[in-house]
Amino acid sequence: MVNYCRVIGCHNRSDRETHLQFYRLPKVKKNQGEACEKLCDERRRVWLARLQQKFDGKNLDNIRVCSAHFISGKRAELYQKDSPDWAPSVNMSDTTVEEPELETGEQSQTDLTSHFIDSMTSELQTLRSENIKLKSEVEISAHKYSQSSFEVIDVMYIRMKPLVFWPEREELRKTMPMQFRKYFGTKCVVIIDCFEVFIDRPSNLKARAETWSSYKHHNTVKFLIGITPQGTVSYISKAWGGRASDKKITENSGFLSKLLPGDLVLADRGFDIEASVRSLMAEVKIPAFTKGKNQLAPIDLETTRKIANVRIHVERVIGTVRQKYTILNGPLPVDFLMCRENENLTLIDTVGHVYCACVNLCDSVVDFN
Repeated sequence: MVNYCRVIGCHNRSDRETHLQFYRLPKVKKNQGEACEKLCDERRRVWLARLQQKFDGKNLDNIRVCSAHFISGKRAELYQKDSPDWAPSVNMSDTTVEEPELETGEQSQTDLTSHFIDSMTSELQTLRSENIKLKSEVEISAHKYSQSSFEVIDVMYIRMKPLVFWPEREELRKTMPMQFRKYFGTKCVVIIDCFEVFIDRPSNLKARAETWSSYKHHNTVKFLIGITPQGTVSYISKAWGGRASDKKITENSGFLSKLLPGDLVLADRGFDIEASVRSLMAEVKIPAFTKGKNQLAPIDLETTRKIANVRIHVERVIGTVRQKYTILNGPLPVDFLMCRENENLTLIDTVGHVYCACVNLCDSVVDFN
């Protein structure tokens, strides 16, 4: 069955845009407690309000919204109410759909005059002439422009690399936000997640297989990002092929070497790294699974809610990086994945690090109080 996105002006469909996810309108869950039911109902109302359409008498079960309308490229979980992706917000139309007006056949009171058209044509020709002259004066080849851009990124990387760093434990504890103190004391040192960047399809079959993301249904590269409880990026890995699992990247990117005994790491369900973290005398917390049950136990539900309330900050940071630096929305040329001569870094590695460093210069997404 082909699904269509119901956002006004969006023409995405599941049989054509196979790299996108199509989400149903949130349903109201009535068997998981009154609080859950109210939250579901509120989320459903927000979604309908964002769509700005009249669905009187229509079957709402058929409504779909594609993942292109979410900052991080995916819908947030129910209890992540503070997430910008709790409801669609990207490229949403500002106008509502109105019934088309029928033509009356009445004659227009104003007629286009020929001198107005001649004036516009003359002005357009002048602009074209100016553009041609400007192009000849400052003409630069695409290759030269690319090389200049790469050189600027390299300089920025050298200058800004120290801005992404792992703070000392005492510094983290002294400045721990109250929300983290309330739920986890002062043990939490990092919240981790992975995000993917679309790339062009490689011609090499091996590279094509290594970069294919079964989650995004597209060729991608994947970064592991870690933020402190204070909201700054403290770790960004090199780019990995989209096929690599979150666990593989975490265990092989050098991230674990940053941990000390007693540290607490917050992660999502895809990070099956408990054994690796325990071997370092540290701890990792991930949201609980239902494991075949209809619903979570009350204690697991409360723990999951606490984790979701603070894990949302890493998604907000990723969303900020993507919004400010749209190159990370892709697709990127395959050239970005090539290691240059005598270097162990690719261009996408330096780009990812530089933009995370730039975000660290902005105001934090986490409120200390």
